[in-house]
Amino acid sequence: GLGIGAIPNTLRAIRPEMVIDIVEIDAAVIEGAMKYANVVQDDRMHVYEADAAQFVRRPDRQSYYDVVILDCFDPEGIPAVFHAKEFYENAVACLRPQGVFSTNLIWTLKEAP
Repeated sequence: GLGIGAIPNTLRAIRPEMVIDIVEIDAAVIEGAMKYANVVQDDRMHVYEADAAQFVRRPDRQSYYDVVILDCFDPEGIPAVFHAKEFYENAVACLRPQGVFSTNLIWTLKEAP
């Protein structure tokens, strides 16, 4: 997810040549990040308004990325789709050989073990 754009903006500051694709399901989040958090789409940063679980199944994204970062939660905690093994298999399939998959997950106290 995009959130306030902290991860993509930090990556862009560290590696300005990096091409970054962001998948965010909520149009209001995209609008807010662009308006208030200096998230700018250009030839190196693309924001897709889409469901991440569907996006990682796209044939044109298989073996496409060097890094995939999962940063998805909402006020209720981790959405159910991110509890499914199928999502992670599809997300890892988006990686090139030697690619890295990273997660930044947060849960509510009611979800905590």
